[in-house]
Amino acid sequence: MVYGHATTMLHNGKSTEYFTVDYTGTQSNNSANYNSTNVEYPVLDKPIIEADIQAFFPEAVAAVNRHRMTLCLAHIKKQSTIILLDDTRLTKPQEYVLLTLEDNHNPNETRALIGIYPHVAPNLLPQIRSTKDWLLTRRKLKKTIPKGKYPVVFAPGIGGILMHEIVGHPFELHRPYAQHSPANLNKGHQLFSSNLSVKDVPLSLVCKEDFDDEGTPTKETVLLQNGIVGMPLTDSRTCLQFPEYPLTGNCRRESCNHKPTPRMYCTYVEDGTDSASQAIGGIEYGFYAEAVSYAIVDHLANTIVMSVGKGRIIRHGTLTDAPVVFTIADKMSAFTNVKHVCNDGLLLPGICGGSSGMLYVEHGSPTMAFGGVQVVNASQGFAQTH
Repeated sequence: MVYGHATTMLHNGKSTEYFTVDYTGTQSNNSANYNSTNVEYPVLDKPIIEADIQAFFPEAVAAVNRHRMTLCLAHIKKQSTIILLDDTRLTKPQEYVLLTLEDNHNPNETRALIGIYPHVAPNLLPQIRSTKDWLLTRRKLKKTIPKGKYPVVFAPGIGGILMHEIVGHPFELHRPYAQHSPANLNKGHQLFSSNLSVKDVPLSLVCKEDFDDEGTPTKETVLLQNGIVGMPLTDSRTCLQFPEYPLTGNCRRESCNHKPTPRMYCTYVEDGTDSASQAIGGIEYGFYAEAVSYAIVDHLANTIVMSVGKGRIIRHGTLTDAPVVFTIADKMSAFTNVKHVCNDGLLLPGICGGSSGMLYVEHGSPTMAFGGVQVVNASQGFAQTH
């Protein structure tokens, strides 16, 4: 059993990056693990972890003890000030807790995001127990499934991770080299099927940020409307490079140590008209994605690799309880024709990494179905008998 806290602080305009703290939330002696050497770091003289999280952590440790799993609690608490042209000062406090659980046998593939406080604080322990049970189950997945093209259905909210990667990131205008960047496409270009509309809006699961890190008001930006290319996400620098686009209020960065770039806030797929039963009903054999461990996009090659850390098999139009893990490795064009966009949208919190640092984001979608997706490294268990 391995466990610990980590935190990122912004203190007097300088970032401490990551270091370990003890269970009371105060800094442990000789435990710092800094990423840079010429920064003056603060000494924490009072707890930075909320009281209910302090009480919760020993229970969480007990829930996964003796199973060779790692529970990591990251507490992000920082405050930045934006000075506008009229000398108005805007203060932006940010505070949340990120909890992950992973199997020590295969941490990268099994890492599961439990939640972000305070959004899911009331039900963290049930989520930990459920995730632990799943990680124990996936250790038993032995049957190998041949790689090939399969139908894939994404559960509510999980399809939003896919759209975050293949729509949101290429639409961040500091990536004009991306094949799907609006900078490379004609206005009115039909990039996806007409049943897909994607927007980026201000955060809603945590405190809303009214201004970005340049002081531009945040607002709704339509990325895709009925599959047609809309507006990219911009900041002042990219607007100078591409003057045909206005500011969208998406300039973000983790701390003063990071160069700001256009980044997503809350990117979601609008509900469609289909039902989940329609999306699943026509599939003879396929995969249902319930949780994603990680996703990597190559914008030059226009490819995506996504590790689905939790899923189930679809057989004869029915979602079975046969567990499965698999990896999607395909061109982004494999997802431009969406078979079904359903009417059961769900919004989820998340963390996104980029050149401007690790940022809190939100992503959402209804159930979404795709056909002919390249699946590799798939292993399944057997359905339970009742």
